[in-house]
Amino acid sequence: MVTMGALQVDLVLCRLAAEDVSWLTGAFTKQVRIFVYNAGHQLQLVGQEATGGAVVVELLLPGASHETHCYLNHIQRAVQEPSAFTVFAPAQPRCKDSNCKRRLVAVIRALSRGHATLEPNGFAPIEPSPLVDFWHDLPRHLICIKRDYEELSNGRDFFTDVEFTSFSPMGAFAVARNNLKSVPRGWLRRADAAITNVTRASTLATCCSQGCNCVPWLMERLWPMLLGTAATVRSPSPLAPVVNVSRSARLIAAALGRPPVQQPAAAAETPHDSPATIKLRFDSSRVARVARLANSLTDDERTVLFEQLDSPIGAAESSSCRSQLCAIRELIRTARSLSEQDGDFAQYLAAAVNTSTVSERGVRRCRAMLTDVTLMPRSVERIQVWRTDDARTMDDRRAGELLHTAIVKVYRACVDQMVQNPRWAQRPFVYGFARAQAQVGG
Repeated sequence: MVTMGALQVDLVLCRLAAEDVSWLTGAFTKQVRIFVYNAGHQLQLVGQEATGGAVVVELLLPGASHETHCYLNHIQRAVQEPSAFTVFAPAQPRCKDSNCKRRLVAVIRALSRGHATLEPNGFAPIEPSPLVDFWHDLPRHLICIKRDYEELSNGRDFFTDVEFTSFSPMGAFAVARNNLKSVPRGWLRRADAAITNVTRASTLATCCSQGCNCVPWLMERLWPMLLGTAATVRSPSPLAPVVNVSRSARLIAAALGRPPVQQPAAAAETPHDSPATIKLRFDSSRVARVARLANSLTDDERTVLFEQLDSPIGAAESSSCRSQLCAIRELIRTARSLSEQDGDFAQYLAAAVNTSTVSERGVRRCRAMLTDVTLMPRSVERIQVWRTDDARTMDDRRAGELLHTAIVKVYRACVDQMVQNPRWAQRPFVYGFARAQAQVGG
């Protein structure tokens, strides 16, 4: 079993009414700090040892709060020195069955004990649900969304950016320390001010009315983008200039008409977007785009695909492959080592998916996506819990079947996107295929 040692985890719960939080009793050890943002009645757990040693802090919020308000409050409070991981959740976690709280507790325990990781993205939904379209569960008549987005982003165009956003439902997610420290703070300040300054309680049906806004529901769609990938270049403090700005960040900044190096701010309260923040959002959006190709996978297919594509595949494992799993792994191994001579892997995919209407460049990009050592693993946005000694093991026959169906589904989805939007092949950086570009050329 892989273990990384005990780690501090913060659990941020949003309690908007009189939700029962007794499920916290005895759930965690002192490695977990619980912050309950409470807009309801006083808690009974505060000041007691009923949680098994976990520290419980109650923070009061206005009665008309929203989950987004809770999350914004905590991120701004903890952004300087966050714990190794922070898990955000409603006081009554939501899911499609009755086991939400059990899975949430299991994830937090795994993170605190070093049995789980948020690598490589530093962000993952608690429920292993795929990223979905921006408008999922959101009425399209909410035309004020465009205005709210432009105000939050300091003038970015909503209709340009909406394709780069995604929605990870169920309201609960986990974030790593570096991601919280790299969050675009200007967005948070403006979102918090917008929610605080409303004069009427907003619902999804009335959020575009006078005195209201739709920022809470908009932010639900922005969390994966704002928190999804920690910036690799970041100021040591809000007042210092950005140093060692990467070439990609400079190119993005130039394309957006922004200076490639952030100038020292006159005050820490001045919100602005640095090249690192721009890179954060672009990297996250690229990951989200590729992740959508896996929307139709089952949980088992998603797990097997991640494990097989993320694991190192070295020399041939045996002189002869007698299982489907072994055969597919050998095809991937050969394609990775001989990227210009991946004919066998290409024939395997061609036998399963018709690509006659796709350009050769598009076909190569979809194929290379499955042989790139990081692209697909970075795009499976879910918590990866390490297998324990007593975990149920899957035999090679079943794993081979699942790997085959997962590869076919993802490849077919990629091919469909190449047909629907040829720019997927023409603009690989924007659409998440930058690494594949170096392998397949053009």
